Amino acid sequence: MNSNVDNEFVDSWLQTIAIVFTMLVLFAGFYISAYFPEKAVYTNLFLAERQGAIRPEALERFIYLAGICWVTILPITLYWMYRRLFTKRMSTRPGRQFFSTGRLLKDLLPALLFAGWLYLLAQNTQIPLTKIYLAIAAGAALVLLALSRILYDININKFVLGAIAGIIAGFYSYLLVIPHEMIANNGYVSHHYEPVLAAVNQVVHGKTILVDSTSLYGVLHPYMAAAVFKWCPLTVFSLSMFFGMLAWLSFFFIYLAFCERTGYGSIYTLVFFLAAIGFMHPIYLTLLMFDQLKVPLIGAYYQYLPLRVLWGSFFIWYVSCHLRHAGRIPAWVGYMLAGISVLWNPDTGLVIMAAWAGMLVLHAAATQDAVRFKSTAKIVGRNIGAVILTLGAAMIFYSLFAWFRSGNWPDWGRFFSYQNIYYRCGYFMLPMKPLEFWQPILLMYSVSFFYGVKCLLRRDNTDNACWYCYVALFGLGIFSYYQGRSHYQCLVAVAYPAIILAGSMFVDLLKQQLNPGFFAGRREIFLKMAMLAIFIAWGIVYTVGSIPIAARYFQQLNQSLRTSRSSAPVDPDNELAPYLKANSGSIIISDSSTYLLTKYHCYSAFPVASLAMETYLKDQLPLIQNAIDSQSSEYLIIEKRNSMWFGYLSFDAYREIAQTPKFRILQAKRYAK
Repeated sequence: MNSNVDNEFVDSWLQTIAIVFTMLVLFAGFYISAYFPEKAVYTNLFLAERQGAIRPEALERFIYLAGICWVTILPITLYWMYRRLFTKRMSTRPGRQFFSTGRLLKDLLPALLFAGWLYLLAQNTQIPLTKIYLAIAAGAALVLLALSRILYDININKFVLGAIAGIIAGFYSYLLVIPHEMIANNGYVSHHYEPVLAAVNQVVHGKTILVDSTSLYGVLHPYMAAAVFKWCPLTVFSLSMFFGMLAWLSFFFIYLAFCERTGYGSIYTLVFFLAAIGFMHPIYLTLLMFDQLKVPLIGAYYQYLPLRVLWGSFFIWYVSCHLRHAGRIPAWVGYMLAGISVLWNPDTGLVIMAAWAGMLVLHAAATQDAVRFKSTAKIVGRNIGAVILTLGAAMIFYSLFAWFRSGNWPDWGRFFSYQNIYYRCGYFMLPMKPLEFWQPILLMYSVSFFYGVKCLLRRDNTDNACWYCYVALFGLGIFSYYQGRSHYQCLVAVAYPAIILAGSMFVDLLKQQLNPGFFAGRREIFLKMAMLAIFIAWGIVYTVGSIPIAARYFQQLNQSLRTSRSSAPVDPDNELAPYLKANSGSIIISDSSTYLLTKYHCYSAFPVASLAMETYLKDQLPLIQNAIDSQSSEYLIIEKRNSMWFGYLSFDAYREIAQTPKFRILQAKRYAK
């Protein structure tokens, strides 16, 4: 098949895939809109005080799915217009190909469209200082393009490069550590950190997730943390350091993913890693949101960052390794690890599982001599069976673990209860703006997926194409988190695959451009490199721009940790000490309940870990009431500002015996003298 026929074949297949993809997504959008009930049904789940936070997801999810269509089809349409209108009429003489005035003028069309799109996003974004940073990024992109040939030839000892990346990752991971005084002085921080701390504290004291406790972000990580805290006390600082180490591991897997794509000694690996740090580390959001604030909220929302990023970054690296040594054993190892990732964090783990199975199907189909329906159906069936088997094995493994630990089987209905609350009901969700900087990230995933499909159809470097398809599918899957919680802070957890794709594609295009000589290469490749360079340079600008505030916060953090490492600032006068006994179950109704339990080394007598979330769910109230009526704790402590619970819960089994400025102390009647 000659090149012209091959191009027409691939173009027709891509157009067919794009049309089918659009129809499927629109159908899914209408189905979802019809399936989900009205807001009135959701309100039956929540207390009146939280019903105002419900934003039904049906319509917004349809807008998101439709957005995937137009963002995906847009670059294909522009590329088709570009080829049909211009490339067939262009001279292909090597000497005049790059510097032709006619070509420069014709290239202005896609360049102006791209620039106009970015300007529109900058005009409508909620992110401060975007125009300034975008302008700086455009200048940095020009420098990156000008030096691209020189940087390509620079190689450094891989151990030296790894040490530099490790130090950078360590510095930014350390900035995620939360000192105790930040918990005391900022309710925003304490509210988001409390569910993580609560689950770990319950497990440390012998509770079992899904049996007599809960966990908002997954069932496996509290046990990993509890194993560490057998050797040191659990405090805000120690758990924060534990997650800081997991953050370092996440960053290092991202670095290894770049190494697999661009080379273990290439300077590009370090450049792209710096861009990834800028995009995914919360410090750039602090720089933008609080602009030289005296007490920056670096770690405010991000202690859970490794829970979402650790396994995702690991699999992006592992897929590259697997494709170099493809076989049944590495494939089943991948399925086993994907099953573990589901237990670690179901939001990310289920996406990893689906993307892994999809990649294996594409790879197996692409390596056949000819694509046949029967053999392809067998491949799809085997991988669907593998997914079901893996998920079943993961559930059986944890069920046996829970039974041996507690003597009871886990309630798997509670495992996905939070997904129902957030992703179906829209609890505390934010509307997604039509014009916002989620679009370049989503565009990167969409373009990469179709780029991978195009290479697979051409049987051109199928391993490379499968890697692009995996990362793109994974990115599209985890993007649903931002779709629901549409605050630009949440882009941190969904942007890192996009920057890995951008760096990898930039180097791949550079290799194509250098093959005939840099200025003798195809101009359309150079234009693609320029667009990717802006995306990469933007992350680098964020990293560089964050250095002054990072250095200042580093000093503040060291000073805070020296003075507040050992004790939490809640209940500073220890007024509750007589009522909270170490290693005993306690009943505390307060937004600071977990911090009090951790300070006095006790655990919650409730069958839920975090009162910051569960006490607003109507179906949890009977469980909480039962714990109160059974008088499982001698003392019941309720914060005065939480007196609303007297309207929902009965405290007849207790009588009030004392008060502090912030709390009321009640004693179980059976303990009364």
